[in-house]
Amino acid sequence: MMVLKKGARSDPPSLKLRGTRMQEKNLFTSFFSVPYAPRPTPHAPAFTLVELLVVIAFVMILIGMVGGFGISALRMQEQDRVVQTIRNELVAARNQAMSEREGGRWGVAFATTSIVLFKGSTYGTRDRTYDLFNPFAPGIVITGSSEIVFVPPFGNAATSGAVTTTFLDRQASVTVNKYGMIEAR
Repeated sequence: MMVLKKGARSDPPSLKLRGTRMQEKNLFTSFFSVPYAPRPTPHAPAFTLVELLVVIAFVMILIGMVGGFGISALRMQEQDRVVQTIRNELVAARNQAMSEREGGRWGVAFATTSIVLFKGSTYGTRDRTYDLFNPFAPGIVITGSSEIVFVPPFGNAATSGAVTTTFLDRQASVTVNKYGMIEAR
């Protein structure tokens, strides 16, 4: 039996022991605790092979569609570049004729894959040392006048005409009137 002093509480020994252990356990876990991390279950959610193949096929179809539009856009951009090159070469030929550089006529000839700035009355009788070639991508078709020549001193066109570029169903043209005025549409 246990003898109690006056004013002391009598708790059963098992309760004191349990409380002490609980305090020790709480002290231990507060210093050495690891955050709870759930362990993966054998059937964790994941993608199946069929789902992955469907997604890959969908992405490939999207790439194919966008790639086709991208190539078409690049070709249209090339056509715009060709139209600007034609306009710029016509302006340069007219300016050369107006300044009477090298004392003669200047013109622009249009071939299947290039645009040529030349000095002379015609492309066939030109001075080849002054030729300036500007190639362009195949697939763009140039129709209309085969050459346009400008006459000094006012830069009038020897023959007026129009040059049309075609890519797929898209057309753009550059016209030159008898006064040498150049307009791109």
